[in-house]
Amino acid sequence: MCITTARTDHLTHSLLQYFPRDTRDSTISNELKLLENIQRLLDSVRDKHDENIALLERVNGLVDRVLTVQARLHQELQQAITIIPPHRHKLTAAHCDYLSAMIESSLVKISLLRVRAHRSLYGASSQTGTQPEHEATLASALGMAYRKLKADEAHMREEEKGLDQRLTEYQDLLNVVDGCGNGGGFQQVVNDWTNVKKETEECRRDLRRLGWTGD
Repeated sequence: MCITTARTDHLTHSLLQYFPRDTRDSTISNELKLLENIQRLLDSVRDKHDENIALLERVNGLVDRVLTVQARLHQELQQAITIIPPHRHKLTAAHCDYLSAMIESSLVKISLLRVRAHRSLYGASSQTGTQPEHEATLASALGMAYRKLKADEAHMREEEKGLDQRLTEYQDLLNVVDGCGNGGGFQQVVNDWTNVKKETEECRRDLRRLGWTGD
């Protein structure tokens, strides 16, 4: 600003020497106004330049921040790709084993029900044949077998409701992916699978007591 003022004073002195005295005042006034306008324009350009520099620095800072966040997100994505699929594979394999054990247990229970129905039908017929006061007819045996099967059906419906509830709880457990690595969901699957195996063995022992010789 001091240099500009010195230049303005020097230019004013030169104008005083150049223009005649009669036209000097008006001409110098116009020139001074022009110089003031030029000075204001220069100051405005300088301010705009400073604003552009500050804006450029801000943009550079944002770019650096974006690059840092991108690198961190890429690292987190790589970790997720490494950890989540194996965990999901373990849960899926455990789920398949659990369903397989349930199917096997259901087949054993069906075999047990078949043996019970067979004994109820033919056992009742043989018992009534030893009593003279009762006629050992096929109709009475079928009636007794029908009532027995209806009772078993009601019992099976209750078991089915319990199994549906357990399956719903297990499915909700499989949908929980948060906290992978703590072993909670997988441990629950192992416990359920162990319970199913125990029930299967109990059914097999019942079948053996009833004379069943199948695998």
